[in-house]
Formats: sequence, C-alpha cells, structure tokens
Amino acid sequence: MGRLIGVCGTLLIWLGGAPVAAGPPASSGADAASARPVKEVTIDPNVKEPVCRRQAPTGSRIAKQRCMTPDAALSSAEREQQRRDLDEMRTRAAMREQARAAAELDALRRRAGL
Repeated sequence: MGRLIGVCGTLLIWLGGAPVAAGPPASSGADAASARPVKEVTIDPNVKEPVCRRQAPTGSRIAKQRCMTPDAALSSAEREQQRRDLDEMRTRAAMREQARAAAELDALRRRAGL
C-alpha cells in the first residue's frame, strides 16, 4: 500500500511539472531532433462546449445528431417569437377541435329531432 502511494505521488509530481527523482531516462539528441513538436493549446474557461442532441424528424425513426454552439443559439427575441408562434398554432388546433365537436353535437341533435 505504501509503495502504491509513493508511485501515485511520484506520478502526480511528474505531471505537475516538478522534477522527479526517478524519472524516465533522458533521450539522445537524435531522438529529440526527429520528434514532432508538441502543439500548445490554450484553454479558455469561458468558452462553452457545443451542445449535441439526437433529433428524429417527425414520422422518421432515423435520428440525426445536431450540434449547436451556445453563440448560435436563438436570441431572446427570436425565442419569444417562436414561443408566440407555437402558442398560436396550439390555439388554432384547439379551436378546430372545438368546432369539430360542435358540428358533431349539432348532427346528433338533428338525428334525435331536438
């Protein structure tokens, strides 16, 4: 158990950039010259990862993955307009359903002779 802790501690120190007492052997100059340069990447903590979702179109069983970055997301005005459009579509569907139910009720009243 003590050896495991020592190995893990050495690994953490080595990854942290501190010198390691028993590190890997030094490579020769020829190996260093033929090695590819290391690409440096800067990580911005404020950058958000794209949001990927699997969406299946209506009537299809085949889902497609769509990725969207937060910057490409809808603005609040566009979201509000989309919400209003959906509300209007729902209202129209409810009115059509009510009209259909009223027509059925009238037909039943006529058959009954009321």
